[in-house]
Amino acid sequence: VADGNAHAMCYLADEDGCGFSFSTLTIDGDSKGFPLHYRNHIEANMILEGEGEIHNLETDERWPAGPGTLYVVGPADRHEIFLKGPVKVVSLFNPPIKGTEHHQDFGGYPPSGAIPADWGPSGGSPTSRRMFVKQRSNIPVVSIGGGHAEARRYLAKADDVGFTLSDLTAKSSETPVHLWYKHHVEANFVVSGTAVVTDSASGQSRPLTPGSLYLVGPRDRHQVFSSTGFHVLSIFNPPLVGN
Repeated sequence: VADGNAHAMCYLADEDGCGFSFSTLTIDGDSKGFPLHYRNHIEANMILEGEGEIHNLETDERWPAGPGTLYVVGPADRHEIFLKGPVKVVSLFNPPIKGTEHHQDFGGYPPSGAIPADWGPSGGSPTSRRMFVKQRSNIPVVSIGGGHAEARRYLAKADDVGFTLSDLTAKSSETPVHLWYKHHVEANFVVSGTAVVTDSASGQSRPLTPGSLYLVGPRDRHQVFSSTGFHVLSIFNPPLVGN
């Protein structure tokens, strides 16, 4: 969908059965801020481009925002965001959206499933979960793949959003990395760099470039090869503990 200079693309929706939805939002100019309120969802947003400020309208808290900033809002969190453009943000929703929704009078999107219990319904009793912000500089780095890659796990099981969001930077390699997630669904969105993903069972390979997304599950042994190195956002359901 498009609205003036803002364009949204929904890569994963409710029908994909991942337990979360994934979309991107790009704005050619500035994000000038207007009230946002997702009464029926938890929304996690990672800023890839743009710098400015996030404002919690309920508490009047304000946070600086820029590339690598993650903010999470729930049903009790009216908020607004101001970013100097161009702007690019990736958004994850739990429960997943259908992908064709439009905002309803600043009430967010229509209900599409159950919200994790700790976040509670809008207008209900106070809960332990409210809006929070995480900055890249404060996220510990986990070395994985024998030092082949570094991951920053912004969201883990303890955050109770229903998925893990991991920011991963992989080095270039001379041989493919063999992967298999027996216990998770994993979606991977390529931010920069190039790679090739190969289904180990069929031998079918697919190129990966910035903006590509690939999805694997417990039956999908696969290989990833990159001669350039690449930056990818990985989303896991169920969420990882984090270590």
